[in-house]
Amino acid sequence: MEKIRECILRLRRNMSVRKIAQELAMHRNLIRQVKKISIQKGWLENDQVMPVYCQYTVSRSWKIMHNYIYYSVPYTLIGKRVEVCITRDAVRIFYKHQEVAFHIKGKEKWSYQKKKEHAPPLQEAVLNCNREGLLMKAEEIGKADCRELTEKMKNSII
Repeated sequence: MEKIRECILRLRRNMSVRKIAQELAMHRNLIRQVKKISIQKGWLENDQVMPVYCQYTVSRSWKIMHNYIYYSVPYTLIGKRVEVCITRDAVRIFYKHQEVAFHIKGKEKWSYQKKKEHAPPLQEAVLNCNREGLLMKAEEIGKADCRELTEKMKNSII
């Protein structure tokens, strides 16, 4: 605490930006070391140290992505902004301060943590309502239609 006060006093003396950045980096490292020692000594559990709170917009495929891992969200929240609390072991998703989803935290990049109850009743129809799905349907109908649709989609946002 004393070192932080010293840092604030130095900042008030018009230090250079570079020097301020060095001081802040030093204090961040000091805080990390204190947290690490606190966990090792058993004074704090890891979950108490690192909950991360952030917000995401639910995608059309009723998922959010955090650190390259996808987590499902109830489909009724597609396009809505949700709050997410990430701890060491779990991901909790909230909408208007109500928990709407809970997942065990994924460990592998690009993996999916999903629950069947989050999917809409006509899951395939919803998934096909995107650029790739529409192009696949156009190919089924005919090559000429597919080329025409592809040209239109290159210049538009879907």
